[in-house]
Amino acid sequence: MLTDMQERCLVVLEKLGKVTANELAMFFYTQGYTKFFNRNYVHPRLNELVKIGYVYEAGKKTDNITGKTCTIYAKV
Repeated sequence: MLTDMQERCLVVLEKLGKVTANELAMFFYTQGYTKFFNRNYVHPRLNELVKIGYVYEAGKKTDNITGKTCTIYAKV
C-alpha cells in the first residue's frame, strides 16, 4: 500500500513526465501541495517508489532549479 505522498508523486510524474526531484518539489510547492519548496518532501518518496518498481531512474540532466546534474525520474 502506498502512502499519500507516494501516490501524489506518481500522479504528478504521470502528468509531468520525466523530472528531477527538485522540479517535482517545486511543482508541489507552486501547486500548494506543500507549504515550502523542499526537495526532502519528495526525494525519499521517489527512492521508495524506485525500490518497489513504480518509478525508474531515466538518466541524468542539468536541473533547471539548481543548475547541477541530477537524476531524472519517470513513472514505469
